[in-house]
Amino acid sequence: MEGNIDEKLLELAKEIVELTGADYTNILPGKDLISGYLYKVSVVPTTIFVNSEGDILKTVVGAKTKDDWIDIIEKVMVEAKNE
Repeated sequence: MEGNIDEKLLELAKEIVELTGADYTNILPGKDLISGYLYKVSVVPTTIFVNSEGDILKTVVGAKTKDDWIDIIEKVMVEAKNE
């Protein structure tokens, strides 16, 4: 989804990514994403797996261990290949 992004928020997001070293893909949600999906999110952290077309593959609520994330990611990848 595309949307208008506040330039101040974009700069803040870039600063946070740089400070934390988050070298994975990050998104800054626009109004469409917030009103279309994120309004339902009530727990932090909530991790949303999406494919290259922007389809939501899986939502994971709460913190997980490294081993849990490995299992979750492997399952999401297998399921995505089978679609």
